[in-house]
Amino acid sequence: MKALFGNRNNLVTTMQDQVYQILKSEICDGTYSPGQWLQEKELAEHLHVSRSPIRDALRKLSNDGLVDTIPNKGTFVRVFTAKDIDEVFEFRVLLESQAIRKSPRFLTPERKKAIAGCLENLKKTYQSNDLKNYIEQDTALHSLIISLGGNSLIESTYDKIHSIIQPFRIYSLVSRQRFDESIVEHEGIVSNILAGDVEKAEEINRSHLALAKGKVIEYITSKEYLSKCIRTDS
Repeated sequence: MKALFGNRNNLVTTMQDQVYQILKSEICDGTYSPGQWLQEKELAEHLHVSRSPIRDALRKLSNDGLVDTIPNKGTFVRVFTAKDIDEVFEFRVLLESQAIRKSPRFLTPERKKAIAGCLENLKKTYQSNDLKNYIEQDTALHSLIISLGGNSLIESTYDKIHSIIQPFRIYSLVSRQRFDESIVEHEGIVSNILAGDVEKAEEINRSHLALAKGKVIEYITSKEYLSKCIRTDS
C-alpha cells in the first residue's frame, strides 16, 4: 500500500485522524474479519506510520464499539451478536423518534431544502442500482433527520451508534424487494416530516428500522457471518 502522508508538514492530530478514519473504513468494509487480531506492528507497516497513531486509532475504535481490547491479549475486531444489534436499533428508534417529534421547531427553509435534496440523491442512487452510494445517502439522510431535533449531543451520540452497524448496512438491503421497499419508506418519512405530520413520519420510520434490524440480525446469526468469525477466547 502506498504511504499515506506525502507531506511531512501534516499536523500530528491530522495524521492520527487519517489513520483512525482509514482503519474504521477498513473494518466497516470487511477488510478485517470479525474477531481478527489487529496487531500494532502490522498496521503500522500497512499504513507506513509509527505505532503511536495506531494506538490512538485503536483507542478511538474501541470507544466507537468497533473493536474489543482484551488485557494481555490485544485488540480484536468486534464480533457482534443479535443482542448487540437489537440494542443499537432500539437506541436508534429512540433518538430518531425524538428528532422527528421535535422537527417542526427546527425545520427551517434551509433544512427543508437539505432533506429534500438528500432524498433526491437517494432516489438517484436507487434508480441506478448503486447500492454502495445508496447506503451512503441513506446514512446522510438519517443524520439529517437527527439534526432536526436541534440537539448537538444527540447528534454526536447518534454518529457513534450508527458507526457500529455500518459494517452490516448492506445486509439490510440484500434482496431486491427490501431495496424497493426501502426507497418507498424513505419517501414516506421525508414527505410526512416536510408536511408536519410527525406521527405518521415516526410510524413509518419505526417500521423501516424494524425491518432493517431484522435483516441485519438474520445475517449475523447466519453461517456466512459466523464462519468469518475468528475466536479470541482461546
